Amino acid sequence: MENSEKLQEILRKQTKENDKIQNMLQRVETEYKSGNLTKEEVVRYLGIRIK
Repeated sequence: MENSEKLQEILRKQTKENDKIQNMLQRVETEYKSGNLTKEEVVRYLGIRIK
């Protein structure tokens, strides 16, 4: 496999992962805005630590 093919494959995988993350964030935002999730649930779901 050529370097450019390897890079294209890496880019495809990265793009797919980025799309998954973006979709997850949009779902969480929608659920939060509609009142189905609390701030604490959003933080826990996303795995964020707030000090």
